[in-house]
Amino acid sequence: MTGKKKRRAVIALAAISTGFVTAITPSSAAFAACDARPKVTTQYTFKDKKHTSLATNLKSAWVEGPANITYTKTATSTVSAQVTATVSAEAGIVFAKASSSLGVTVGASYSKSEQWSYSKNVPKGKDGQLRMYHDALGFTVTKKVWDGSRCDFRHVYTSKVVAPKKTGEDYWKLVTRKS
Repeated sequence: MTGKKKRRAVIALAAISTGFVTAITPSSAAFAACDARPKVTTQYTFKDKKHTSLATNLKSAWVEGPANITYTKTATSTVSAQVTATVSAEAGIVFAKASSSLGVTVGASYSKSEQWSYSKNVPKGKDGQLRMYHDALGFTVTKKVWDGSRCDFRHVYTSKVVAPKKTGEDYWKLVTRKS
């Protein structure tokens, strides 16, 4: 029997044995005093860590194959994390805690200015486009907050996140579609 159930049983027995029976609710003083309030009243847990990539804003025009496609330009590559509105409201906290917990520094966005020059062959029967990607980390975050009336943590949300790595690599992929 857990501490909470033992407390309820002792209170119920004491009330019955003294003849003093009243409605005892979780909001009563007897239940308001939890064993101890935790030092940390908001918990973030991270799981399902997966290395992946996010498409940046840099891409070439579509070219019909067979052909060689080249992208040469001085530009700024940018990419933003994929998060829900709920996580977005506290993104700074989530990304800081995720970086610490998962051992990879991630953030809400990433940008880099450079001279880019890449070429790829587009196969016959396909249209091709060069697209830049940036290393990212996918994970699931769960937030719980301490609920003193229940003497337990209450689930607030669980959400999937894909965030760019702050020190990740940029690379180009040939994206194709049928002509």
